Amino acid sequence: MKSTKQVYLYDEKTKIYIGQGVAKLCPITKAVWHYPANSTIIAPPESMVGEICIFSDEEESWSVISDPRGKDRYNVMTKEYAGIVNDISDLDDEYTLDKPNEFDVWDKKFKKWKVDQVAFNTAKAKKPLEDWQRKMQESDNSLPRIAEDLMDIIISKGLVTKEELPAKVRLDYDNKKKIRAEKPK
Repeated sequence: MKSTKQVYLYDEKTKIYIGQGVAKLCPITKAVWHYPANSTIIAPPESMVGEICIFSDEEESWSVISDPRGKDRYNVMTKEYAGIVNDISDLDDEYTLDKPNEFDVWDKKFKKWKVDQVAFNTAKAKKPLEDWQRKMQESDNSLPRIAEDLMDIIISKGLVTKEELPAKVRLDYDNKKKIRAEKPK
């Protein structure tokens, strides 16, 4: 009977496979094996570059996952960038590797981002109004200019005289006409 047995070691905290070790048969009883801490006799599966093997004590089995180390992580509550994953323990329920979009919310059940349809539809509905407001600001306040032009037409057609306009409107109209006349073309 052999007095040593090959075992597979894993990190105590992260459970990542870290190499091979040896279990030794008790020299006195010759019936009890002494295993190193955080080891198993179950060999890890083959893994590719960019993957790591993780041991589950509860299931007594290995799983292969994509290695998250060196990748960006995001906070699932704030959607903010939370730095680079240095250790697998950096990825707990508060973080994900998936980058969120503007209208995403975290789905705790499926552990992934989903689109907040209410926020998306609200923003979509506001967009035409915001576009119009932006265009109005960019167009050097064309609405008052349109009102002036309309006032000119109403007065020129004789529908109302300038004197019939309320005092405040007449003053605004005169001032704007004066400013417009002074602007170089």
